[in-house]
Amino acid sequence: MVQNCSIRPAGRFLTIDGPPLGEINRLAIIGSGGAGKSTLALELAKLLGLPIIHIDQWLWKPGWVPASDDDRDNLLREVGTRRRWIVDGDHLQTQPSRFPFADTIIYLDYSRYRCLSRALRRYLTTRNRVKSGAPSGCNERFKLGHFKWIFSYPTSHRPQVLRNLQQFAGHCRLLTFKNPSQLDRFVGELRAAQRKHPSRLAAQRIGG
Repeated sequence: MVQNCSIRPAGRFLTIDGPPLGEINRLAIIGSGGAGKSTLALELAKLLGLPIIHIDQWLWKPGWVPASDDDRDNLLREVGTRRRWIVDGDHLQTQPSRFPFADTIIYLDYSRYRCLSRALRRYLTTRNRVKSGAPSGCNERFKLGHFKWIFSYPTSHRPQVLRNLQQFAGHCRLLTFKNPSQLDRFVGELRAAQRKHPSRLAAQRIGG
């Protein structure tokens, strides 16, 4: 059973001596735009052998046209019926429906300025192309509203995220990271655990 937890102070990390890696079967990755959720999802998918559900691919159609309520319902059905996944994406409206199914949540709780700089760098390197994890036909483009959302995230979205975590994720293992260095240390520990106990991760992949 996954241990109960609340938002952990930065600097506390999952290690091979902590909760077993095999318990990570349904992992939600949340955080502001520009935090690097999709990049982390791809990295952890390789380490843990978990399939990825990119929320943006379900909620947007080519040309950044919003998907229908049916598409959103299909997303939630996938989350509820699959035994193993990584779901990356913040999307406040679906958090109350997604969090109860997760056993682990990673919250990239970075500053607005770090996320803004990363989002701008991503735009400059991938503009007019589809970035990893984005919906098909949705090229990276400069959207002033998106950057305004990132800037306002700590005051307009973060409080509701914390409420959703408290209300709907009390059963989860919650790992909160305040900067990429802390996250890199965590991923490094997972890699070390994989080298030390490859059979655990192998069994986890077979179980999926």
